[in-house]
Amino acid sequence: MRTVYALALLSHLGLGALGASLPTASGAADPWPAAGGPQSISFSLATSPQLVGHRIYVVNVSIAGSTHEVVLDTGSNDFWVDTTLGAPLADHNPSSPGPVHAQTGIPALLEYGVENAYTYALGEVQFASVQFPSAGGNEPIVVHNQPFVNVPGTTNITQYGNEGVLGLGPPTGLSAVREVLDGTDWKPGPFLATMFEQHPEMQRLFTLSFGRRDTAGAITTGAVTFGAVRAEPSEILDAPKIPLMTGQFWDVPSRGFVVDGTVVNLSGSGTDELRFILDSGVYATFAPPEYLRAIYSPVPGSFLLEDGTWSVPCDTRMNVSVLLGETAYGIHPVDMTEVYGLEEEDGTWKPLCKGLFQSNPDTEIPFLIGLNVLRNLHVLHLYGGVDGHPEPYVQIATDIAQASADFSAMNTARIDAFLRAEEVTAETSSVERPMESVVNTVLRTPEIRRTMRGWYVDALLLSSACFAVLYAICRWFRLRARCAKYEAVRV
Repeated sequence: MRTVYALALLSHLGLGALGASLPTASGAADPWPAAGGPQSISFSLATSPQLVGHRIYVVNVSIAGSTHEVVLDTGSNDFWVDTTLGAPLADHNPSSPGPVHAQTGIPALLEYGVENAYTYALGEVQFASVQFPSAGGNEPIVVHNQPFVNVPGTTNITQYGNEGVLGLGPPTGLSAVREVLDGTDWKPGPFLATMFEQHPEMQRLFTLSFGRRDTAGAITTGAVTFGAVRAEPSEILDAPKIPLMTGQFWDVPSRGFVVDGTVVNLSGSGTDELRFILDSGVYATFAPPEYLRAIYSPVPGSFLLEDGTWSVPCDTRMNVSVLLGETAYGIHPVDMTEVYGLEEEDGTWKPLCKGLFQSNPDTEIPFLIGLNVLRNLHVLHLYGGVDGHPEPYVQIATDIAQASADFSAMNTARIDAFLRAEEVTAETSSVERPMESVVNTVLRTPEIRRTMRGWYVDALLLSSACFAVLYAICRWFRLRARCAKYEAVRV
């Protein structure tokens, strides 16, 4: 049964008491020691011609001297790289206190995703020195003897343009590498645990922040900061501390979503805490299909697509927030939908748009809060994990005050960008264009012209062959007629 509560009833939902009902870390040791400065590392949008609009972010990392672009994934704990895409791994380095690269001979299978949407990486667990280039004039971050999975050959995860995944999960998060190395002489520490152990001067935390939007609403850059908080946004330190629900992921309690001032919580009582996993490794947000219906079906002209997402008119300006802890964080309207195709209607091209919330039938992990939500937030992850430090929690800050005012211009710009990517140029703000003009644009494309020349040659050869066959048939009939006439004369 679907239950929707008005925003005016927040006090009856118990949201005001949510903070009091959850454990806090206020009485724990101070997580902000003076030693150690922030190590800020820039990341950027991965380029993938196969997945236009799927925005996954990658960072450069060096493994035993071989540089790779890997996804920063807060939804997992393990580290893997497709080493066939980079330079050969070095075996020795005089400046390294341990082996630069060591093989264990132990295989590991890493699985990602949710029910009916799994991806995987299979390879051998190895150890290597890992280095991140650091911005701001700081020394690079170097971590020695870091376990990772050497995946020989591209898996279906690398379709996003990345060459691996760096898991940034909490200290008690699930880890396939930890499981296969358990009981061996190898030390199976995730990257964050190894880094903080080798760099005790660093505070046991990291932040994930995204840059400014361009004219089309896209965010192409950001920064992950290890060991301290950047000057901007410093207000994140004043944000509520949200403890984790299980510690297997960065999973935080939620009362649901707020859609046009209405709280959407479809749990049994309509007030239950939901488990929201903050996952920077997925470009969209995954939720049960009934939540997608509650969010998108009220939009005039919306309808359900075969893939479980909802089609909505491209000019839809949605007003949606996500409840994390007891605070509602707004989602920019441009992050609620995406342009995914074109259709021809009455001689004009029109864009097709759908929701950026994906249907998720997985009942064990029903909610994955992906990048379309996270890029609206600045998130501090307190790692903890050792005595004298608080249990892991997150703090969140946001600033999307101009989101609604910016939507119209950004939406028009992103539609124009999509049309250009599809070799179609919009000539009006309504994105309607005469069919004849579209055809002329397509015919001017060099690749299309070369293809059409090939079609012309094929058609010419085919017509010549048909003419030859027809000529042979005619010759046969004429010869037969002559033979019949000759026989008649003989008789």
